[in-house]
Amino acid sequence: MKYIRIPSIRSYRFLLILSFFFLCSLYFIIFEKSKIKSVPKLEQFIEESKNSFNEIARYDQKYPVVTDYERKDWHDWDFLQKENLRNGPGERGKPYKLTDPEDIKLNEKLFKIEGLYALVSDKISVNRSVPDTRLPICKTIKYLKKLPTTSIIIIFHNEYFSILLRTIHSVYNRAPRELLHEIILVNDASTKKELYEPLQDYVNENFDERVKIVNLPERKGLIVTRMEGARRASGEVLLFLDSHMEANTNFLPPLLEPIALEPRTATVPIVDNFFHDTFEYGSGGKGSRGVFDWKFEFHWLPRRRKDKIHPEKPAPTPIMLGCAFAIRRDYFFDLGAYDEQLMIWNGENYELSFKLWLCGGQLLEVPCSRIAHTFRKHNEWRKRKDVDFVGHNFKRIAEVWLDEYKEFLYKTDPKRFQKIDAGDLTREKLIREKLHCKPFSYMLEHVMPDMLDKFPLKDPGAFAHGAIISDLNKKLCVDTLGREHNEAIGLYPCHKDREHPDGTQNFVLNWNKQIKIRDYYDNCLDVYNVSIRGCHFTFGNQYWKYDLATHHLFSPPDNCLTGIIEAKELKVKTCELGERSQMWSWGYVNVTALLNWNNEGSRMLYLSGRIKKFDLLSFILIFCSVIVSFILIRNYYEHRTNQYQSETSTYKEYINYLKRKMSAPRYPFANTYERKDYHDYEFMRAEEMREGPGEHGEKYLLKDPDDIARNKQLFKQFGFFAVGSDHISVNRSLPDVRMESCKSKRQLVQLPKVSIIIVFFDEYWSILLRTIHSIYNRTPHELLHEIILVNDNSTVPELYEPLQNYVKENFGDIVWIYNLNERKGLAVGRMKGAKRAKAEVLVFLDSQVEVNVNWLPPLLEPIALAPNLITTPIVDSFAYDTFEYRKIDDGGRGIFNWNLNYRRVPRRPEDSVNLDEPIPNPIMHGAAFAINRLNFWEIGAYDDGLKVWQGEQLELSLKAHLCGEGIVEIPCSHVAHSFRNKNYYQRFEENGVDYMMRNFKRVAEVWLEDYKHLVYDMNREKYDQTNAGNLAQAKLFKRNAHCKPFKYFLEFVAPEIVERYPIYDPGHFAQSTIQSKANSNLCIEVPKAAHMQKISLVECDENRLEPSPKQFFKLAWHRNIQHSTFDFCLQESLTMSECHYLGGNQLWKYDIETYQIIKLKQDNPKCLTADVESRKIYLDNCDSEDIKQKWNWGEKNISALQNWETFGMTLSKLSLD
Repeated sequence: MKYIRIPSIRSYRFLLILSFFFLCSLYFIIFEKSKIKSVPKLEQFIEESKNSFNEIARYDQKYPVVTDYERKDWHDWDFLQKENLRNGPGERGKPYKLTDPEDIKLNEKLFKIEGLYALVSDKISVNRSVPDTRLPICKTIKYLKKLPTTSIIIIFHNEYFSILLRTIHSVYNRAPRELLHEIILVNDASTKKELYEPLQDYVNENFDERVKIVNLPERKGLIVTRMEGARRASGEVLLFLDSHMEANTNFLPPLLEPIALEPRTATVPIVDNFFHDTFEYGSGGKGSRGVFDWKFEFHWLPRRRKDKIHPEKPAPTPIMLGCAFAIRRDYFFDLGAYDEQLMIWNGENYELSFKLWLCGGQLLEVPCSRIAHTFRKHNEWRKRKDVDFVGHNFKRIAEVWLDEYKEFLYKTDPKRFQKIDAGDLTREKLIREKLHCKPFSYMLEHVMPDMLDKFPLKDPGAFAHGAIISDLNKKLCVDTLGREHNEAIGLYPCHKDREHPDGTQNFVLNWNKQIKIRDYYDNCLDVYNVSIRGCHFTFGNQYWKYDLATHHLFSPPDNCLTGIIEAKELKVKTCELGERSQMWSWGYVNVTALLNWNNEGSRMLYLSGRIKKFDLLSFILIFCSVIVSFILIRNYYEHRTNQYQSETSTYKEYINYLKRKMSAPRYPFANTYERKDYHDYEFMRAEEMREGPGEHGEKYLLKDPDDIARNKQLFKQFGFFAVGSDHISVNRSLPDVRMESCKSKRQLVQLPKVSIIIVFFDEYWSILLRTIHSIYNRTPHELLHEIILVNDNSTVPELYEPLQNYVKENFGDIVWIYNLNERKGLAVGRMKGAKRAKAEVLVFLDSQVEVNVNWLPPLLEPIALAPNLITTPIVDSFAYDTFEYRKIDDGGRGIFNWNLNYRRVPRRPEDSVNLDEPIPNPIMHGAAFAINRLNFWEIGAYDDGLKVWQGEQLELSLKAHLCGEGIVEIPCSHVAHSFRNKNYYQRFEENGVDYMMRNFKRVAEVWLEDYKHLVYDMNREKYDQTNAGNLAQAKLFKRNAHCKPFKYFLEFVAPEIVERYPIYDPGHFAQSTIQSKANSNLCIEVPKAAHMQKISLVECDENRLEPSPKQFFKLAWHRNIQHSTFDFCLQESLTMSECHYLGGNQLWKYDIETYQIIKLKQDNPKCLTADVESRKIYLDNCDSEDIKQKWNWGEKNISALQNWETFGMTLSKLSLD
């Protein structure tokens, strides 16, 4: 009997010798033959290609061959736009919870029957919208214009009515009409009355004739019922779905294209999930591979490394989950379809997966197709005791497909399988013989070779098992506490039997060096939140080691499980020797295995140890093989190049055309997914000890009168308190403002090196030095290739020779200065630096920034995995007057208003599932971003017609989304930026030219298309007088790059723009003066439009309808009170601040009956109150009779005010707090 095993060292040595002689032979064969064989002429080449294609077509004539490769965008943009406007319970996949006590009571009864919160389902629309969980790149992919038609088969038995309807609606709504041939609903003899005539009536009323119902007279089970649907189907492709699913955006074309290109293919989507209790829609990740253990339990393994290069492309998966897959109808039956002797449910996914891989087909997971599935808490079929139908199915599959490996299944429960009769297997074995299927060992060797690393043929035993007992309080043990997935577990009084405790305390430190719950095979203890999560077998946050000497349960890099005894909680903290709260005992420990930890357990963890044992012969063979390979490749390509040069120009053009069409990646990709901790803990500890002005990002205030006087002079020149900067160390420490989860994240070992480019013009000396020091100190030096300082023709002498001397003395050759001989501006200055940069990735930073802890590795990892992405950090700030470090948030999205000013909005619900993961970012801030150097030039770099400053971040962001693959913000990377006083930026209007407005006009003319008038309408007179310059080159790039229209950006990249800044004037509730009814001569005024300006009560202007800007306000469509510039809004503190359009402290209402201006709040709304004696304004509890709370607007929109709920921005999108 032959089994697969891990090769020994001798085997490796033999393979090396064999490889060496093979390479030598290959060298002589290929190179010698290439000397005499000429390259065919173009005509001969094309003819041979045609003949080869015809041969392939004849071979595959049983199934259709694609001959038309034209592609189209299959998205239904109109439907998507309507979905974005939907509001209500559960919309966009948001969680919904019952609050009514009667509902909760009824729901509990239904839960016992249905295994999910059925009443919650009833409260949610059967037509609800779902979040688009696909990778951003999926939204831009076009698929074949001609795709096969599809019959969707949904079988059900006693499915809950609203769940089933939502499944049908989601498929019907989101499948392209021309591809949807029919939906066949097969009723497996349900006993619920509503699943017969009421269901038929609903289908007739809401869908067309393509939705059909087939009612079976008796219960057949999932397998046979699916076969009944397949026999009745007439579409080219069958798509089988469970009856409790929700299809996501554009789910069908990506599933069909691989089948159209290779008909012997079955495809599966990424299976998202919606929770059984709240119906919240959750992402199923970015792609994985299905496998099984020897109990035939299903598991997920990560994608292979080569399949992670393009995460959006279909990739092989050994075993399908079974709830959703597509396959050609004729191919399905050619494979023998399902074994109809399989009973009820379970195992059919294994059988079909084996058939595909062993009998000439393939199974692909398609990441750009997403369908959500709910996993019930319990199912009625699980309660059946009359027959072990699952064991029956597993034994049939094992007897037909597993060959000699079936014994390993049977050994998991010998008594169970011994008494099971698998039934007549004649038909199934005949099918396998007829199809000339490969042996099962092929699956283990070629389809899932890493499976045996995770699930060995023989049980290797555990390192420890049983209870995990606290050494600090031996009466307390680690317990799951009955918690759900992803919820924190804790401590609980220990069970009596500590070696074999009950399920909630029965853990095992297994062969894969994970801590599993013994009774729940696929659940592991995760470092994150110390919670139970699905085992992912990639170690990292699920790797644990038990130290016999210290009793520590250790997780890299230096973390230990810690018991908080009083609270009965568990935390992961830095290991401390002798700390009893970190000491644990197991119910049973395998002392021998633990003492031999490095040589025991999963191969992934001890492979490096084995390689060290390679002898000198192995090293010599490897070295010689590399040399031979290099010579072979070099000589071969030199010879081929000489021959190409003699060919016709037509042939050269054809070769260039082929090169352009090659699908191979243009940039280097990560080729190893090993991770490391990049934190410099020694430097971080040294920073914690620092003391002095401004250390740890604390505010600093000047006290000396001379310093204050000098500071005022410098403030006018530099826009911040320059003397304060001089008092703070250029090496100052900063607070670590990242989320806790970021502090334990590890990044790829192989990350690209960076060239950091900083452009400066007349920058203040200590500010510039602090920028350089912060980068140099907090950047891993193995990643830092160079820092390029581009001096944009500064007029300050110290920024030349003194700066050069300082840089040379403090940083060596890694920092160098490039002085421009004339002023170029930020955009051109950055391009000058980029042309001289040598590293793979460019990082652009402003000259007044300070980078935070471990800022660079998180920025680089997405680019290493997808080189066409641009990454941005979270841009915090340090105050221009005190230099206090101010964290902005933990992640958001950049957009712009129609003044083209940058605005930041909160992350969307779909970006809030994993708070530390990258967030799609419409518009970059511009002060800091990273981009692959080749990608920077391929998307056109900057428009060199942009002068001085401003607009360049808008232009590059639009290019990234409309011509490239987009931008993501990295929540685990923080960079602080100084926003100077507003008066500083007035310097950019020089010689009568407003450079900012000129740049904005260039961006609008090239990129905004039909929407540019919205920008010009903000200041029509000035824009009409502004000359944008020559736009020919910018427009030519846009045309040649085949960029998407700006409408795409508004609809799918940044829909928040039109929500906050409508493209048409939606009207207002009221505007003009706000006049006190307590004294009609007094009106509200703001002295000037500026941040934190307080409102006051002054004499009213004579013209109440068209007052001066100081007294002009608008209760806008957004339900905020805007000042005349419309950039500043009244907030709860009764000061002006930039409008954020989120409600909260800027949410106001005017009551047309009581004349009150109400500050809306969740619990206790307040009313604007005037003390006319002291002329003060304040908020007080609302009293409809109080004359001090009554106000009159100069102009009122009576209709809008009377329809407050329906007019204006949707209230559900606004916060009340």
